[in-house]
Amino acid sequence: RAALTPWPFCRTLNGVNTQRVQALLVERRRLIKTKYGYRSAAAYRDKLFTERRYTNGDGRPCESVVLTQRGAKWLYSEYEKGKLDMKQDWDGRFSHILFDDQENVA
Repeated sequence: RAALTPWPFCRTLNGVNTQRVQALLVERRRLIKTKYGYRSAAAYRDKLFTERRYTNGDGRPCESVVLTQRGAKWLYSEYEKGKLDMKQDWDGRFSHILFDDQENVA
């Protein structure tokens, strides 16, 4: 099973400003930015997010967060409530890309 971080998950949601996803989660104290990447705030660890630690290709340590199923549902509900930062040219429709619908793939 592939792990999904908040950024690629939000890429499937119409209109979300994906450049702001991680920063917004940090501002709302769901994530903590570290010098190695992002970690989950303790209150949301294993509820909304799980953490992954790994070594990148340069041999440096990295940290990232992965959405749990509950976390993906929470993030989608934030989207539906209009609580995510949207692109300026957003068409106002709340929709998501279906992975099996090739016509929607950019």
